[in-house]
Amino acid sequence: MSNSYSSLTPGFEDCPDPTIVSFSENDIKVLAHSSKKVDVRLALPAAGLNRGKSYMMIIGASGESGAVRSQVYSRLYLTLN
Repeated sequence: MSNSYSSLTPGFEDCPDPTIVSFSENDIKVLAHSSKKVDVRLALPAAGLNRGKSYMMIIGASGESGAVRSQVYSRLYLTLN
């Protein structure tokens, strides 16, 4: 899901390459009333082209329980020094 410029937090820009962020698993299943640890991985360019930039990305999760489906989105902030 990409950000629209109207939803960006001031001081942050849309990440030009969302593939720099990945997770230890692509399809994660968590049972109701439980939790699961998932590692977040960053693959930053070696050249430091994005140094000094602040990015915001939207990450999402969806679930279902019987006939009820839900989706949750969260903002992920990256500042590359």
